[in-house]
Order: sequence, then C-alpha cells, then structure tokens
Amino acid sequence: MAKEEKVVSFRLGGEALELAERELERRGISLSELAREAVVKHLKREGEDESTIHKMSMRLMSIETALGEVRKDIAVSTEALLINGGVSTTDAARWTDEKLRAA
Repeated sequence: MAKEEKVVSFRLGGEALELAERELERRGISLSELAREAVVKHLKREGEDESTIHKMSMRLMSIETALGEVRKDIAVSTEALLINGGVSTTDAARWTDEKLRAA
C-alpha cells in the first residue's frame, strides 16, 4: 500500500539560508533535498533524544547515590581519624556531623 505524500514548503532566510547554501554547495544537492533530509533526520532523532535523556537521568541518579555513599564513607573515616588522633568520641562525632554529614 503506497503511503500518501504531501508537499511541504516553508521560508528560509538569514543565517539559516546562508548555512543551507554552504551545505548545498558542499554536497551538490538541491535545497528541497536538503530540507527533506533535515526534517526526516530530526523526526527520526526525536525519539532517540528522549531515550538518551532518560538514560542520562538514570545515570545521574546512580551517580548521586554513589556520591552519597562516598560522603558517608568520608565522614566515618574522618571520625575514626579524629578519634585515633586523640579527639574524644563525642567531639569527633559532633564535628563530622556538623561539617560532613549535615551537607
């Protein structure tokens, strides 16, 4: 079954037209071909962009979780070093709570 086709037209001027003309000269194609390619490429890429954004969002959440764990590890290690260095357990806990765990 043949798909319906429609003619699409639009105006292009200014910087966009200058860029298009350079691309036309470089590739040796018509403005219509360039416009068609650009529209189709954009439409196909739109779904990929959403998928990429979702993947990046998931990765950022993973990084935030990992950073939270690193912060906890640093607080515990710092508290242990303070105690080992002669600071009282209470003072070491208070200092790490104020400086490292509160943020």
